[in-house]
Amino acid sequence: MRRHGHTTKGTARWRCVPCGLTSVRRRRDVASRHKTGRFVRWLMGKASMSELAAQRGLTRRALSQQFKQYFAREASWRPPAQVRVLVLDGMYVHGRSLVTLIALTEQGQACWRFAPWESAQTWGTLLSLLPRPQVVVCDGQKGMLKEINARWPGVALQRCHFHIAKLARRHLTLHPKTEAGQEMQILIRALPRTKNLRAAQTWRRAYEAWEARYVSLLVERTYYDDGIRRRWWYTHRNLRGVRSLIRGALPHLFTHLRYQGTPNTTNHLEGGVHAQIAETLRLHRGLRIHQKKTLVSVFLAERNRTKKATRKFS
Repeated sequence: MRRHGHTTKGTARWRCVPCGLTSVRRRRDVASRHKTGRFVRWLMGKASMSELAAQRGLTRRALSQQFKQYFAREASWRPPAQVRVLVLDGMYVHGRSLVTLIALTEQGQACWRFAPWESAQTWGTLLSLLPRPQVVVCDGQKGMLKEINARWPGVALQRCHFHIAKLARRHLTLHPKTEAGQEMQILIRALPRTKNLRAAQTWRRAYEAWEARYVSLLVERTYYDDGIRRRWWYTHRNLRGVRSLIRGALPHLFTHLRYQGTPNTTNHLEGGVHAQIAETLRLHRGLRIHQKKTLVSVFLAERNRTKKATRKFS
């Protein structure tokens, strides 16, 4: 074979001297790499499939057939050797039938698993692949907490302050009517401003004083007699709900003050990962459930590949 000029695309042409036939050398590995890169750029970019097909001189159907094989597999990740701070949270990506369970390490590496719902069993499929961390930051989902305590007994927990405020607002509303509700709202709003252990102790004493001051209010009952039976319920159920919320989270509200570099929210995961996944799913709306799995896994794998290793929690 001898070189025999170039094709119209600039590819080197080769000629067989004995028979006179010409051909080009085809690298299947290079073609496959280019197709994979094109698929990843489409998933991560904003261009539609029709726009990308027009750029390549293909029909939308032809490009869709090329991409079909890549939707049959998901990207993978390598478990970290050691973890100091781990942020956990789940994100539903297909109605309420598919949730992505994500763990974000201090170095910015994302680890994930797909499940139909959040539970201790489904969280176990992810946590079983990770080394024991020093601190876990989470939103307090029951199944997650159950699995963390069972798999890593004694690990330090930090409850997300943003989720505490969000759940408290559901009970109190933005404009509480009672004096107790108004005082509790002030306490909740002061929670993110506890920057040291002394401020945390002051906040804890203020909450205990609130609970002692309104202990009689929280046990008040309302009775109703419809002539058949007499029923009752707690008059201030919303205030009791806030009290139960704070009581359950209080041992884990200020763990971040004892472990330097630990965040007090899951915002690194909520805003840094979940929001970008949601935007990517919006741009590619209409995908089926298995296609969404591929999209999310590719997004997280690309994020791990391009993430700067020096980026840590602040």
